[in-house]
Amino acid sequence: VLPRVNREYRTNGVTVAFGHSMGGLNALIVSLRNPQYFNAVAVASPFTFDTSPYDCEMAIAAFEKQFGGGWASVYRRAIKGKFPDREKFEAVDPFTQIRRSEAQPFPILLTSGTRDSFGLFPHNQRLHETMANAGIEHEWIVQENVGHGTVQRPEIYLWMSQQAREARERLAATSAGGGGR
Repeated sequence: VLPRVNREYRTNGVTVAFGHSMGGLNALIVSLRNPQYFNAVAVASPFTFDTSPYDCEMAIAAFEKQFGGGWASVYRRAIKGKFPDREKFEAVDPFTQIRRSEAQPFPILLTSGTRDSFGLFPHNQRLHETMANAGIEHEWIVQENVGHGTVQRPEIYLWMSQQAREARERLAATSAGGGGR
Protein backbone atom coordinates (compact mmCIF):
# COMPACT_ATOMS: atom_id res chain seq x y z
CA VAL A 1 0.00 0.00 0.00
CA LEU A 2 2.73 2.50 0.96
CA PRO A 3 4.58 2.37 -2.38
CA ARG A 4 1.28 2.98 -4.17
CA VAL A 5 0.36 5.90 -1.88
CA ASN A 6 3.79 7.46 -2.41
CA ARG A 7 3.49 6.92 -6.16
CA GLU A 8 -0.06 8.23 -6.62
CA TYR A 9 -0.18 11.02 -4.04
CA ARG A 10 2.07 13.86 -3.07
CA THR A 11 3.81 12.76 0.13
CA ASN A 12 6.99 13.84 1.84
CA GLY A 13 8.36 10.28 1.65
CA VAL A 14 8.42 9.84 5.42
CA THR A 15 6.45 7.07 7.13
CA VAL A 16 6.12 6.90 10.91
CA ALA A 17 3.84 4.10 12.09
CA PHE A 18 1.96 4.11 15.38
CA GLY A 19 -0.24 1.45 16.90
CA HIS A 20 -1.90 0.76 20.24
CA SER A 21 -2.90 -2.67 21.54
CA MET A 22 -3.84 -4.86 18.56
CA GLY A 23 -2.84 -1.94 16.33
CA GLY A 24 0.57 -2.04 18.03
CA LEU A 25 0.91 -5.70 17.11
CA ASN A 26 -0.02 -4.88 13.52
CA ALA A 27 2.40 -1.92 13.37
CA LEU A 28 5.19 -4.24 14.54
CA ILE A 29 4.28 -7.01 12.10
CA VAL A 30 4.11 -4.72 9.07
CA SER A 31 7.22 -2.69 9.91
CA LEU A 32 9.41 -5.65 10.85
CA ARG A 33 8.46 -7.46 7.65
CA ASN A 34 8.85 -4.35 5.48
CA PRO A 35 11.51 -2.17 7.13
CA GLN A 36 12.38 -0.43 3.86
CA TYR A 37 9.10 1.53 4.02
CA PHE A 38 9.37 2.90 7.56
CA ASN A 39 11.34 5.72 9.13
CA ALA A 40 10.15 5.07 12.71
CA VAL A 41 7.64 2.94 14.60
CA ALA A 42 5.98 3.64 17.95
CA VAL A 43 3.89 1.01 19.71
CA ALA A 44 1.88 1.45 22.89
CA SER A 45 0.83 -1.64 24.85
CA PRO A 46 1.15 -3.91 21.82
CA PHE A 47 -0.82 -7.14 22.06
CA THR A 48 2.30 -9.33 21.85
CA PHE A 49 3.13 -12.59 23.53
CA ASP A 50 6.33 -14.62 23.33
CA THR A 51 4.41 -17.80 22.70
CA SER A 52 3.09 -19.72 19.73
CA PRO A 53 0.15 -22.01 19.01
CA TYR A 54 2.83 -24.49 17.91
CA ASP A 55 4.71 -24.56 21.23
CA CYS A 56 4.91 -27.96 22.89
CA GLU A 57 2.90 -28.57 26.06
CA MET A 58 6.00 -28.21 28.23
CA ALA A 59 6.87 -24.81 26.72
CA ILE A 60 3.27 -23.62 27.14
CA ALA A 61 3.24 -24.80 30.78
CA ALA A 62 6.53 -22.97 31.46
CA PHE A 63 5.22 -19.81 29.79
CA GLU A 64 1.95 -19.91 31.76
CA LYS A 65 3.83 -20.58 35.01
CA GLN A 66 5.90 -17.43 34.44
CA PHE A 67 3.19 -15.17 32.99
CA GLY A 68 -0.13 -16.87 33.70
CA GLY A 69 -2.53 -18.10 31.03
CA GLY A 70 -4.91 -15.21 30.61
CA TRP A 71 -4.86 -13.45 27.28
CA ALA A 72 -1.85 -15.42 26.02
CA SER A 73 -3.91 -18.63 25.93
CA VAL A 74 -6.74 -16.77 24.17
CA TYR A 75 -4.16 -15.41 21.71
CA ARG A 76 -2.76 -18.89 20.98
CA ARG A 77 -6.25 -20.34 20.40
CA ALA A 78 -7.37 -17.39 18.25
CA ILE A 79 -4.40 -17.50 15.90
CA LYS A 80 -3.91 -21.26 15.67
CA GLY A 81 -6.29 -21.63 12.73
CA LYS A 82 -4.85 -18.60 10.92
CA PHE A 83 -1.46 -20.20 10.23
CA PRO A 84 -1.12 -23.70 8.77
CA ASP A 85 2.29 -24.29 10.37
CA ARG A 86 4.96 -22.85 12.65
CA GLU A 87 6.95 -21.41 9.73
CA LYS A 88 4.00 -19.29 8.55
CA PHE A 89 3.35 -18.09 12.10
CA GLU A 90 6.99 -17.20 12.70
CA ALA A 91 7.06 -15.16 9.48
CA VAL A 92 4.79 -12.61 11.19
CA ASP A 93 5.55 -13.12 14.90
CA PRO A 94 7.35 -10.01 16.23
CA PHE A 95 9.43 -11.96 18.77
CA THR A 96 10.70 -14.34 16.10
CA GLN A 97 11.35 -11.51 13.64
CA ILE A 98 13.30 -9.55 16.26
CA ARG A 99 15.41 -12.56 17.25
CA ARG A 100 16.24 -13.28 13.60
CA SER A 101 16.87 -9.72 12.50
CA GLU A 102 19.84 -7.49 12.55
CA ALA A 103 19.43 -3.96 13.92
CA GLN A 104 16.39 -2.29 12.44
CA PRO A 105 17.01 0.60 10.05
CA PHE A 106 14.43 2.70 11.89
CA PRO A 107 13.96 3.90 15.48
CA ILE A 108 11.44 2.07 17.65
CA LEU A 109 9.55 3.37 20.67
CA LEU A 110 7.82 0.86 22.96
CA THR A 111 5.65 1.90 25.89
CA SER A 112 3.42 0.04 28.31
CA GLY A 113 1.55 0.71 31.54
CA THR A 114 2.41 -1.30 34.64
CA ARG A 115 -1.30 -1.75 35.43
CA ASP A 116 -2.42 -2.83 31.97
CA SER A 117 -5.89 -4.36 32.33
CA PHE A 118 -5.06 -7.04 29.75
CA GLY A 119 -1.90 -8.02 31.62
CA LEU A 120 0.32 -6.90 28.75
CA PHE A 121 3.02 -5.15 30.79
CA PRO A 122 5.18 -8.24 31.50
CA HIS A 123 4.85 -9.30 27.85
CA ASN A 124 5.80 -5.82 26.63
CA GLN A 125 8.72 -5.85 29.07
CA ARG A 126 9.79 -9.16 27.55
CA LEU A 127 9.52 -7.57 24.09
CA HIS A 128 11.81 -4.77 25.32
CA GLU A 129 14.29 -7.34 26.68
CA THR A 130 14.15 -9.33 23.43
CA MET A 131 14.94 -6.19 21.41
CA ALA A 132 17.79 -5.30 23.79
CA ASN A 133 19.23 -8.83 23.60
CA ALA A 134 19.04 -8.72 19.79
CA GLY A 135 20.92 -5.42 19.75
CA ILE A 136 17.95 -3.48 18.41
CA GLU A 137 18.10 0.09 19.63
CA HIS A 138 14.78 1.33 20.91
CA GLU A 139 13.26 3.61 23.48
CA TRP A 140 11.35 1.89 26.30
CA ILE A 141 8.92 4.02 28.32
CA VAL A 142 7.41 2.38 31.40
CA GLN A 143 4.23 4.14 32.50
CA GLU A 144 3.89 3.51 36.24
CA ASN A 145 0.33 2.89 37.52
CA VAL A 146 -1.15 3.38 34.04
CA GLY A 147 -3.59 0.88 32.56
CA HIS A 148 -4.13 -0.06 28.95
CA GLY A 149 -4.75 3.57 27.90
CA THR A 150 -1.08 4.31 27.32
CA VAL A 151 -1.58 6.73 24.44
CA GLN A 152 -2.08 9.94 26.42
CA ARG A 153 1.61 10.63 27.13
CA PRO A 154 2.72 13.67 25.09
CA GLU A 155 6.28 12.37 24.78
CA ILE A 156 5.05 9.59 22.48
CA TYR A 157 3.79 12.14 19.98
CA LEU A 158 6.82 14.38 20.47
CA TRP A 159 9.02 11.36 19.75
CA MET A 160 7.09 10.57 16.55
CA SER A 161 7.26 14.21 15.46
CA GLN A 162 11.00 14.31 16.12
CA GLN A 163 11.56 11.08 14.18
CA ALA A 164 9.56 12.42 11.22
CA ARG A 165 11.50 15.69 11.27
CA GLU A 166 14.86 13.90 11.38
CA ALA A 167 13.80 11.53 8.60
CA ARG A 168 12.76 14.49 6.42
CA GLU A 169 16.14 16.11 7.05
CA ARG A 170 18.00 12.90 6.12
CA LEU A 171 15.83 12.50 3.04
CA ALA A 172 16.50 16.10 1.98
CA ALA A 173 20.25 15.65 2.52
CA THR A 174 20.41 12.41 0.52
CA SER A 175 18.16 13.82 -2.22
CA ALA A 176 20.42 16.87 -2.53
CA GLY A 177 23.39 14.54 -2.84
CA GLY A 178 21.68 12.33 -5.42
CA GLY A 179 20.97 9.52 -2.94
CA GLY A 180 17.65 7.98 -2.04
CA ARG A 181 15.84 6.67 1.00
